[in-house]
Amino acid sequence: MWFKAFVLVALVGHISCQNDDTPVILRSPELLEQPSSEIMITLRDSVRPILRDLAAQVFPNRGAKLNAVASALKAATALSQAPVIAALRPFKVEFEPFWVTNKIYIKNGNPALVKFLQTLSQIREIAAPRLPGLPPFNPIEGVPPNGTEWNVNIIHAPEVWEMGSDGAGVVVYGIDTGVRYTHSAIKNSWVGAENKGWFDPWYKQAKPSDLNGHGTHTVIHGNKVALRVYIEALISTVLGQTGTGVAPGAQWMACRACETAGCPEQHLIACGQFCMCPTDPDGRNSDCTKAPHIVTNSWGGGQNEDFYDDVISAWNTVGIIPIFAIGNDGPKCETSASPGDRDGVLSVGATDKMDKIAKFSSRGPRKAGDGMIKPEIVAPGHKVNSAFHFSDNAYRVLSGTSMACPAVAGATALLVAKNPNLTLEEAMKLFYDTADRDLPASGTTCGNSPDSEYPNEVYGYGRINVARAYKMMTSQMSGGANNEPTIRSTNVTKS
Repeated sequence: MWFKAFVLVALVGHISCQNDDTPVILRSPELLEQPSSEIMITLRDSVRPILRDLAAQVFPNRGAKLNAVASALKAATALSQAPVIAALRPFKVEFEPFWVTNKIYIKNGNPALVKFLQTLSQIREIAAPRLPGLPPFNPIEGVPPNGTEWNVNIIHAPEVWEMGSDGAGVVVYGIDTGVRYTHSAIKNSWVGAENKGWFDPWYKQAKPSDLNGHGTHTVIHGNKVALRVYIEALISTVLGQTGTGVAPGAQWMACRACETAGCPEQHLIACGQFCMCPTDPDGRNSDCTKAPHIVTNSWGGGQNEDFYDDVISAWNTVGIIPIFAIGNDGPKCETSASPGDRDGVLSVGATDKMDKIAKFSSRGPRKAGDGMIKPEIVAPGHKVNSAFHFSDNAYRVLSGTSMACPAVAGATALLVAKNPNLTLEEAMKLFYDTADRDLPASGTTCGNSPDSEYPNEVYGYGRINVARAYKMMTSQMSGGANNEPTIRSTNVTKS
């Protein structure tokens, strides 16, 4: 009862503050010219105050918090969206309302509908859905690993295994193109359909598949490609059991948000929402207790884009750790991509086998212009051997910050396995304090810091050293010194 009362008070206060008379923003004027178009509506009522209030509450366990946050968001958005949904029905359009953010996606709109929507006081913005992408990639023929891959060794992951943590008990979630779940590197690590381990907003398929290949490689490692073929690569980099994975004891879940043409905003939101409270493949029978601990994202595009902020804020509120590739638009400065350039995430750049920054790795400063370092950390992402979707034993060598991102997700899994209550900010502090900084300077100065001084806008705080981070964390857990670095807050629930 206390929770229902709390939600009601929060909703009433929130909604009464959000209604105003400012004109509806038409961000995409071309919608008035196109005979048929996709539309994304953003309502005036923000979910952020509810997330902020819930972040301050104390819950008996992780599952209770996940359920409470999801229930509050569902109640708030249902109340807020009801008048708009009622107004949409006479137009006989297909639409999808979301609860992790207060948005409604319309599949088959037209100019008459757009003009009508501009008259509704509940709406803040009307726009065409964003279409972030996957960076292009040129895979090189790979071979099945003969031992642990170089990118796993260089961040000292095997040392953590010897100290007793291989990621067991941790679930990592990949948002990408899909997964060849039968690949030998990852087939034994999927949480399974019974644990709601797969969601496909595109085709509603009941089991994982990867028509592009980007996803499989990134779950194994983590790289971003032009949307062709490989989440098995990402997953394999996170937790592959054949020598490719940083946390071979962890398990994985995945969602197909992306296809060859890109990653439509509505599918990215659907995958972000599923991460908060997983369901069956048809969207029914939700069970928030099945939510993952970490989410790896090797997609992005644009700069200083806020369209995913609510999703990130919701993840932050429930303790899901979001890790994003910073982008492949280097070597110029000010090339960091969204959502990696946003608050509330750990963004990752890429280095090569010699620990030098990869030429393609995006650099800061971020377009927000507030001095926050982006990327925050770097990891191996150049010529990384990982699983590929062509067959159950296929491997390809790939390059990109998309490959570096899953390596950091795997490193985070090693820490979370030892400390299940680890937060994003705590993980970031550990990585910042313990990163290797004896890295080859390129002579580049982005922002106010040359890349020979740390932190900087090229290497961030340095190249991740997970063994050193693990040792510092266990020392702190046993009562050792806790020397906290000075860093910027990553909390996006504050606004």
